[in-house]
Parts: sequence; C-alpha cells; structure tokens
Amino acid sequence: MRLTKKKAIELTIEMWKFLAETGKEKGNWPGWKKYKLDRHYYENACFLCQWVMNQNHIKRIYEFFDDPDCKYCPLFKRTKESCYDVHSLYQEWFKVIDIELKKNHAKKLLEFMRKMK
Repeated sequence: MRLTKKKAIELTIEMWKFLAETGKEKGNWPGWKKYKLDRHYYENACFLCQWVMNQNHIKRIYEFFDDPDCKYCPLFKRTKESCYDVHSLYQEWFKVIDIELKKNHAKKLLEFMRKMK
C-alpha cells in the first residue's frame, strides 16, 4: 500500500476510533487483517510515524527520538508534543491499564486526529 499523508491520516483515524470505542491495544485493530497489513512493518504500529519516516528517508524510528523529525508529524503539529514526551496524550494512553481511562485518552487523541483532515 502506498502511504500518502491523506491515507496515513485516514488509517490513523480509523484505528484510533476503534481504540476509543474498545479500549484495546493497537495490535487488536481489525484493520490489520482487513487491509492485509503487517503491523510489524509500521514503526510503532503508527501510520503517521511511517509516513514521516518515508518522507524523510529515516531508516529507523530510533534515530529521531531526540530529533526534530517528529515535527513533520501531522499529530505533532496539532498537539505540539512528541508521542515520546512523558506527558504526551499518546503516553497517557499507552501507560494506562484501566479500559475506561484508555478509551478516554484514545478519544482525546482521536479528536486531534480528526482535525488533521
């Protein structure tokens, strides 16, 4: 699948909608099978990370933990924070175990993502 910015945003919104409704993890998103995608191919199972890497010819995501390349991410442009920031919306979602809290954090992220369109 050719991952354009538009397609990356669409898939991201679809995945996070599922996460916001279910409180499940990214690996449980049915879209992986539906679209015949290998989630292990996508860095961090994230279409936006993959799109940024493809645009900037970054070999591995680890190369931009402290690198300004995250600034090219459409979500970063909305939230002004990297997903790796300790108190980012993503990290809040990632570290929570309670399903209702997980849904809540996913809904917040989804709101930002819907504004990317």
